[in-house]
Amino acid sequence: MAQSRTERLVNLAIALQQSKRFLTFHEIRQMVSDYADQEEGEALDKTFDRDKEELRRLGFDIEVAAATAGSDMRDAYRISRDQSYLPALDLTAQQAVLLNLAATLWHDPSLDQGMSWALAKLDAVSRTELPTADPGLAETASTGDSTGEPASESAPGGNPPLAQSWALATGRAVDAQVMEPLLQGLEQAQLAKFGYHGRPRQLEPWRLATRAGAWYVLGYERQAAAPRLYKLSRIEGPVRLAGPPAAFSRPDDALIEQGLRQIEPPAPRETVFVALRADAGAALRRAARPVSPEQLADHRADQPGWITPPQGFAVWALGYARLDRVVSDICAEGPDALVLEPGPVRDGVIAQLRLVASWKEHHVQVG
Repeated sequence: MAQSRTERLVNLAIALQQSKRFLTFHEIRQMVSDYADQEEGEALDKTFDRDKEELRRLGFDIEVAAATAGSDMRDAYRISRDQSYLPALDLTAQQAVLLNLAATLWHDPSLDQGMSWALAKLDAVSRTELPTADPGLAETASTGDSTGEPASESAPGGNPPLAQSWALATGRAVDAQVMEPLLQGLEQAQLAKFGYHGRPRQLEPWRLATRAGAWYVLGYERQAAAPRLYKLSRIEGPVRLAGPPAAFSRPDDALIEQGLRQIEPPAPRETVFVALRADAGAALRRAARPVSPEQLADHRADQPGWITPPQGFAVWALGYARLDRVVSDICAEGPDALVLEPGPVRDGVIAQLRLVASWKEHHVQVG
């Protein structure tokens, strides 16, 4: 059976790399089955010539030992190992993460294979193991954007920027038909047109930013005649560039940073005491501070309605800005999280768990 051209090229590259001496085409033909399956002649010679040129285009330096004039010998070939192998790379953990972030920034089938090959090569020569996806790095919570719609989601207190970036790269890549035109519009100062919440928008893009695992574009919306912030995952259809380059000037960084504050998670305004089972509730712990038994006793002061932490649980003071969000986060931990103090958080958790239980009971009865 004939090999695919890719398989034939790989076999040819391996044959030329593994040999310590120059190989004639007769010897190469015995090592690459697709050549051996073809009859000798002009067609086979042309196939071999095309394959050599393709390997050179891919970066392989094929050395040639030319045959002596008047002899019966043919040219011989090899690929020098010194020139074809990458040296060992010493990447920091952050550099390794950012490489993966760059490679998976947006979905584009035309780029996926090339990026995968590039990462595989880097992984092979790097002394630092390239990280794999960790779904636990990203947490989600909600804030509002300038359109009045909920814009982003992030855990109370947020995550380190690097963790957010890696969570984005592995789980929330952006459509190339959205990201690429916006990048070009930013670079060339060109107007971007797209749909958002069912309305056409005309945006002079100023800055792309990521917060809590989501991408946003900030710019001047011409129809609104005001700065606007849009979440890329909510852009409808592809982004189209219109008009000439250098069509506008960006404001100073202070105004841009002021616009980006809309997607910053709100600062905690309230605190609730929760008990978390050992080795559980990692998302809540990141937004909380541990509480010693002495500190808990001082805070309780024999107030009624408090729950004594069960054995195997540690007490944490959890800061939050939104009641509905902290209730959902605590409910998500199931039996591994308990609200120790009476108040709106405990009431909200009880109400939400009762709602879930009643839905499950109804579902079982109907099913």
